[in-house]
Amino acid sequence: MPRSADNLCVDLDGTLIRSDSLWELVARALRKNPFYLALVPLMLARGRAFAKRRLAEKFGKFAERLPVNPAAVSYIKKRKRAGAKIWLVTACDEKLAEKIAARTGLFDGVYGSSETLNLKGENKAALCSKIFGDGNFDYMGDSPSDIPVWEKSRTAAVVGGEKFAEKIRRRLGGKETVRIGGGAELSASAALRAVRAHQWAKNLLVFVALISSHRYFNLGDALNSAAAFLAFCFCASATYILNDLLDIESDRLHPSKRSRPVASGDFPIPAGIALMLALAAAAVAAAAALPREFALALAAYAAITIGYSFAFKRVAFVDVAVLACLYYLRVLGGGEAIDCKISFWLSAFSVFLFLGLALLKRCVELSESAETARARGYGRANAKAARAAGIASCALSVAVYAVYTQRGARAYYENPDALLLGTLPIGFFLWKIWRDAARGLVSSDPLVYAFKTKSNYALLAAFAAAFALAKPF
Repeated sequence: MPRSADNLCVDLDGTLIRSDSLWELVARALRKNPFYLALVPLMLARGRAFAKRRLAEKFGKFAERLPVNPAAVSYIKKRKRAGAKIWLVTACDEKLAEKIAARTGLFDGVYGSSETLNLKGENKAALCSKIFGDGNFDYMGDSPSDIPVWEKSRTAAVVGGEKFAEKIRRRLGGKETVRIGGGAELSASAALRAVRAHQWAKNLLVFVALISSHRYFNLGDALNSAAAFLAFCFCASATYILNDLLDIESDRLHPSKRSRPVASGDFPIPAGIALMLALAAAAVAAAAALPREFALALAAYAAITIGYSFAFKRVAFVDVAVLACLYYLRVLGGGEAIDCKISFWLSAFSVFLFLGLALLKRCVELSESAETARARGYGRANAKAARAAGIASCALSVAVYAVYTQRGARAYYENPDALLLGTLPIGFFLWKIWRDAARGLVSSDPLVYAFKTKSNYALLAAFAAAFALAKPF
C-alpha cells in the first residue's frame, strides 16, 4: 500500500516535461482544427477540468512527443532504484496523464484531473494526504501552486533555478529541499531564438529598391526603407513563432529542428503566443507610418506565410513557388515604402533568383531528412527535378541580368557596359552556393548562409564595383 512505502509523487507540467499539457493541447488544436479554439472559452466557463478533458479527448494523441526534463527523469530513476514507489500526481487530465506515464514506464500509478476536479494546489495536497498520509511522501513540483503539497510532504523536490528553490525552502520553514535542474525558464536568449533574429538578414531585401533607384542619399526614403525593414522583421518573426506552434510535433521528430525553443520547451507556449501577438502589433504600428501600398504588400506577405504554414508547405513545388513569392514581396514592399515602381528587369531577375534559392533551400532540407521529404510531398525523383530546376532558375537570373545591362541599363548609367562585369560575381556566387549545398555545407536557408559566409562579401564588393564603374546618373 502507498502508506507503507517510500513514495515520490511527481508533477507533470513543468516538472516531468518541460512544457504544459494544456497548452500542448491548444497548440495541437491550432494545427488540426483552429476553429475549434473558439469553443475553448465556453469550455473554460464550465471549469478548467472540463476544458482539459474535452481537449484531451479530441487532441490528446501526442504523449510520445513531449520534451521530457532529463534531470527530473534522472532523479526519478535514482529514487526508483532505491526502492521508492513513483506516482504521477498532476493537474493534467487523468486519461492523458495515463498515456504519458505509460510511455515513460517510470510510474507505479497515476492520479490526474477528472471532468469535475482540477487536481491542483489544495486539491492535490488533500489527495496526497488522503492516499499517502501527511509527511509520508516526497513531492516534486515546479510552481508556487505546489506549495500546499510541499507543506504536506516529507521532502520538497523543486524543479527550477537556485533562487526559486531557495525561496520555496524559506517558505516551507527550512524543510528539506532538493533542487532539480532542467526546468523551462523564460530567458532573453530563448526569446531571440524564437523570433529567429538571425533570419532578419533576409529582410535586407527591402533596401534593394532604395539602392537600385540610386536614392540612398535621400533621408526620407532611407528612413522609410528602415521602417519597412523593421515591419518585415516583426511580421516575419511573428509568423516564425506561429509556424513553430503549428509544427511543434514534427519539429520534435526532426534531427535539428527539435532544438527550436518552443519544440524543446526552452520557450513556453503561452509566452510564444504572447510574443507572437506583440510582434504582429509592432509590425502593424511600423506599417502605419508608411504608404498604404506598403501595408498591402506586408499584409499579403503575412497572409501567404500563414497559408504556407497551414497548407502550401506540404505541396511539392507549390511550396517553393510560395517561398520565392515571399522573397519577392520583400523587394516589392521596399519599393512601395519609397513610392518606387519595381522595374520589369528587377522583377524578372528577382523571380528567377528567388525561385532558384527556394529550390536550393528545399533540396537542402530533403537531403537532411527522408521524413521531411515525405512530409513535403517529394519523392526521390521530385528531389532530383527540384535540383535541376533550381540550377536552371539561377542560370536564368544571370541571363536576365546580362540582357538588362545591354537593353535596360542605358537610361540610368553613363557606362552601362561595365555592369556586364557583375555577371561574374553573381554567377560565381550561385555556382558556389550550389556546390556547398551538394557538400552539405549550406544551412536550411540559403540567404542566411550567404550572409554568414565571409567570402561572399568579397563578391558583393566586386558587384558593387561594377555598378560604380557604370557611373549611375
